Amino acid sequence: AKVTPILWLLTLIWLMVFFFVNQWTPALLAARGFPIQVAQMGTTLFQTGCLVGGLLVMRPLDKWGYLPVTLLCAFSIPVVAAMGIADLPQNVCLTLAFLSGIGVAGAQFGTFAVETQVYPTYMRALGVGTCVAAGRGGSVLGPIAGGILLAMKLPISALFLVAAGALVIGFVASIIFTPLYRARLKEMETV
Repeated sequence: AKVTPILWLLTLIWLMVFFFVNQWTPALLAARGFPIQVAQMGTTLFQTGCLVGGLLVMRPLDKWGYLPVTLLCAFSIPVVAAMGIADLPQNVCLTLAFLSGIGVAGAQFGTFAVETQVYPTYMRALGVGTCVAAGRGGSVLGPIAGGILLAMKLPISALFLVAAGALVIGFVASIIFTPLYRARLKEMETV
């Protein structure tokens, strides 16, 4: 009862920010006047960072519980916010796209991994399934939120500050979840 709503929130935030950054990075780079090839490279580097982040987080999860996800979220906040800084050179923008993939997707993959561990076998499919469903809501909300904010005449660069704000919520939720996760694992070991 305690961990499920937090996992729903975390999964929603990670997927919301993931799809937001994935969808709006090319538009941001194009709005800065970079060639279309650079905008496409931003998405490629973001996705490559996602792969790296997923691979980097798994062993630390086994050793230290949910703490690596909390740290990746803390890392992601300034990286995603910095993507919105105007007049950054092309190479800095592309580096930030790569680093945001590491942080955002690393947190997402790490959360998916721990979801399978907090539910007992008899209800694991239901528990993980509801978390994934909450995340899918976030995957829809991310791009829609960006479109709504653009319709409000917010510059594309400011959208990344909004995404960083969502990550702040995810960071706080991660801090709350970390000890709950440890306690849940200890509880399941005694059963």
